[in-house]
Parts: sequence; C-alpha cells; structure tokens
Amino acid sequence: MLFEDFGTTGLQGDTAQTDPGPGKNPFFYFFRAEGRSDKHDQDRGRWGIGKDVFLQASRVKAMFGVTVRSDDRKRLLMGQAVLKSHQVGPKQYLPDGWYGEQYEGKPVMPVEDAATIDEFCRVFRLDRGDRPGLSIVVPWYDSQITHQSLVEAVARGYYYPILNGCLSVAIETPSKKIVLDSNSICGVVQQSEDDLSNQLRPLLELVAWARDNGGNQLAQLELPSTKHGPKWTPNLVHEDLRTALANSLDEGRPIGARVPLFVRKKNSASQRSYFDVYLKRTGQNDIRRRPEFVRRSLIIPEVRSSRVPGVCSLVIIEDKPLATLLGDAETPSHTRWENTPRLKSEYTYGKSYTTFVADSVSEIMRILGDAEKEDIKVLADFFSLPSEEKTVQEPGMKPGQK
Repeated sequence: MLFEDFGTTGLQGDTAQTDPGPGKNPFFYFFRAEGRSDKHDQDRGRWGIGKDVFLQASRVKAMFGVTVRSDDRKRLLMGQAVLKSHQVGPKQYLPDGWYGEQYEGKPVMPVEDAATIDEFCRVFRLDRGDRPGLSIVVPWYDSQITHQSLVEAVARGYYYPILNGCLSVAIETPSKKIVLDSNSICGVVQQSEDDLSNQLRPLLELVAWARDNGGNQLAQLELPSTKHGPKWTPNLVHEDLRTALANSLDEGRPIGARVPLFVRKKNSASQRSYFDVYLKRTGQNDIRRRPEFVRRSLIIPEVRSSRVPGVCSLVIIEDKPLATLLGDAETPSHTRWENTPRLKSEYTYGKSYTTFVADSVSEIMRILGDAEKEDIKVLADFFSLPSEEKTVQEPGMKPGQK
C-alpha cells in the first residue's frame, strides 16, 4: 500500500540528529522520535504518534519512506520495522529495525544512492519523481483495508478540508481510481452505501452553505460573563435575533452564529476569540445527530455532546486563542477534548471552555425555544443496559449499535 503527498516540503532537517534540538527537524521527528513532536499552538497534530498508523497497517509492522526535500532537493530512502523485543536462538534482538546505511559513530542513515532509490521507486510504482514531499510504502498491509473502506474513511475524516478546497485525495487500485475533491466528494458520497450517504449528505450541504454563504450571514452573539469560565445563558442571544434565527430554522433555512469569548491563560492577559456554529433542520425528528466539531480543519469526532433531534450542525474553531486551547485539551488520537494536565496548568477555568463549545448546539437550540426533554442518551456510549424497546438507528450506526 502506497501513500504519497504532493505540494509539501518533504522531510527536511539534519538526518544524523538523534536528540531533539532547537528548531524544526521533520526528518528526526518522523523517523527517529517516538511520542514527540515539534508541533505546537494551533497545529493540527502535536503528539508525534500519528505516523504509527502506517506501522499498524502493516502485518509486519514495517514501512519505507522516500522523501524529496524542497530546500536541498535531496532524495532520501529510509525504512523502519517495530516489533517486540525478541530472541532467535541464543541471540536477543531489540524491537526496532532499520533499512538504511550504517556508518561508524552514526545512527542508521538514509540511503542517498540514486540508482537504489530509482529501483525502489520502480518496484513500488511511486509517482514521486523529483517533486517535494513524502511517499510511504506499507508492505503486507492488513487485509481489512480495501478500496471502499479507504474511500469511506477519507470521506468521513476529511470531508471538511476537501469540500473547502484545501485537500484532494486520489484512491487508486490497479482496476479503479476515485478522486475526492471539492467537485467530486458530494457525488461520491451520494453513490455510496446508505449509511455513509445518509450521514454525510446533510452535513456536506451545510458545509457548502457555510463556505459559500455562511460567513456573510453570521449572527453575532453576546460575550459571556468573564467573571468565571464561559457559560450559556439566554441573554447571549438578543430577543429579536432569537426570533429571527428560530424563524429561519423553522422555514428550513440554515443559520450561522459567531460566538465570542475571552480565553484566559494563567499569568497572561485574556485574549478575545470566537467560534462559529452552523445549524439546519433535516426534517428527520426521529434521528438524533451529534454536532460535528472541526478545529483548524481537523475533525474531532468523539466530543462528548448531546444529540439534537432533527438538526444537522457544525461547530468550527479557527481563531488562534481558542483553537490553541482546544488543541491543548485533545487526546493523542485527536478524537475528543479532556481536562488534560496542560489544560489545567496553563488556563484559568480551562475545562469550562471545552464544555462551553461542546454544549453550543444544544444550548443554542434551547435558547431559541427548541428545548426538549432531557437527553437520556448523552452517556449511552459509556453506560448502557440491554433493552427490549426498539430504538431509532442513527445514520452511520451498524445494526444493533446503540
């Protein structure tokens, strides 16, 4: 299985570096560091473990990488395998194995020989050429990875940057090729299986509206009190605005709201920031949807928030102070927000911000007069009991899933 990116800089930096040093060194952090990253602030990934997905996709826990660097135009080839510590006969082996050049007094170094790299690229059919970026080869990949599963995973995980024209992905086998970009993703999703289509179609329509019209129609909400952490109260939405937004929703039109707040870091001045919320009724009141949360184009899929019946919703966090705070609250997999040690140590009332953003859709609907009875399913992912009652299946759920 082959992954190639284009329009990037490649793995730059000192290839002999073995310890973190000043400045950025993408080569070191990709091939040599484990659980470390030089990303920070509003960067998307920060934990230095995302690369492990390539090793986990291989049944021999191995990968090879060919990079072309935009600064010095060098082509480099390196390989890595990570097994358990093991013994063959009387000899004990360390878990990490490397493909590269061995020199005395240096770590295993990448291959720079042009003929070797050309042959590698030919055998594995790389399109890299001399274009900057990184190509990753995953040998003996997991048999559960199929063309269709990759299409669905890309659509679910990257619909937002794709639809906004920031990313295009080509998924190709010897017999077929699909390109997911801003022009094709809606058609691909519509032709997919019912669960993917039902779940993503309303969301793609809302993202497209937010991209094309929503920025010009954002209702400005009031600042929450700065005495403690931000909290939702009815006075954040003026009565006239409340009526206008409720009427738009009832008439089937999407709405957008910009929510301002102050981010309070310890031992520093408060910074004003904001996030945007988009909502549209689906006409399917028997289906409860969780809001979709996007930080700096990265979809955070497991935020603990209430499902809202009959409403498709999107929460976008792009502004730096709040995006940085929420990034500091993310787990290593970037799937949800927690009260992390960094959030507790660096921010005043840090947990209240994650709660405020996570509750934004249900609270806005409540303020607009659309409050329902208590959401008894909010903790269903953590605590559940068998039930003989029939439940409505949410789009994207497998039969029998609650």
